Amino acid sequence: MWEKVAASMLPNGLENKKEELRSEVEKLGAELVDVCVRKMGGRTSVIIVADKQGGITLEDCARLNGHLSIFLDKLGEAEGGFSSTPYTLEVNSPGLDRPLRNQRDFERSVGRTVRVTYQDAAGRVTHDAGEVREVRDGRVFFVRPVGRGFFQVSLGEIIKALREIKV
Repeated sequence: MWEKVAASMLPNGLENKKEELRSEVEKLGAELVDVCVRKMGGRTSVIIVADKQGGITLEDCARLNGHLSIFLDKLGEAEGGFSSTPYTLEVNSPGLDRPLRNQRDFERSVGRTVRVTYQDAAGRVTHDAGEVREVRDGRVFFVRPVGRGFFQVSLGEIIKALREIKV
């Protein structure tokens, strides 16, 4: 069983380098979504989750992996390097079924259909779906399917949101 290591327990120096890591990911046109370390026995994996507008491809992940491997190796060579033990680097996409949690997640979903559950100011819980048209001023603007109109939701009102996956 994999054990997820808390952010404060990232290998020596890596927890202090998250902004540099974010910058390295951005150099290749992507966004850092998450960093975690998993240990199983004596094996350590550094897992980078990245995304970009329109979705990240397998080729993007491979390119990021090569670039970040060099970055992490240089970081490891520096005084007080980030890791004294061998590790494996994985670069993954967040997955289509990952919940949308913040403004950037919704901005990346513009043009896609999202199922959203939200609680309005009166405390009513509503389930709805629509294509994300715009994200502005802390609000997400949706258009419902086939002539059912528009709706908007404050990011703070959203309980759960998932991209609709069409097969």
